[in-house]
Amino acid sequence: MVESIVSELLERSNKRSSDEKHYQQLTKEQRYQIYGLRKAGFNQTETADEVNVNESTVCRELRRNRGQRGWRPKQAQELRDNRCQVYNRTKGFGRKDWNKVDGLIRQDMSPEQASARLELEGELSIRRASTSTFTLTNGQ
Repeated sequence: MVESIVSELLERSNKRSSDEKHYQQLTKEQRYQIYGLRKAGFNQTETADEVNVNESTVCRELRRNRGQRGWRPKQAQELRDNRCQVYNRTKGFGRKDWNKVDGLIRQDMSPEQASARLELEGELSIRRASTSTFTLTNGQ
């Protein structure tokens, strides 16, 4: 009995070190798989092995996407989608858009004020951190 358990643990350890696991975002299906495995009593290491991701991915997923009632796959996917949506809002701004920001900053507005004004006018929705980065990279 003990030999079989030790043998299985060694086999898993060897499997884990031989399998190269490159970071990729978890899919919706993987989140539901994690949920089922955790409900079945698997710990984080066992769950990571079954889903074929790194232990830190499972740990980060369970920590980052936890709600008031614990970690749930549907809620985790929605939180992830919201983060992506916010991130994608600042991608793709062209030179013309940044010129608007630059023009307002040159009128002695702070990056925060420029961002807020453009958002209020419905022209652009830029995170304030993006305007600050723009200012720093352009030597303002």
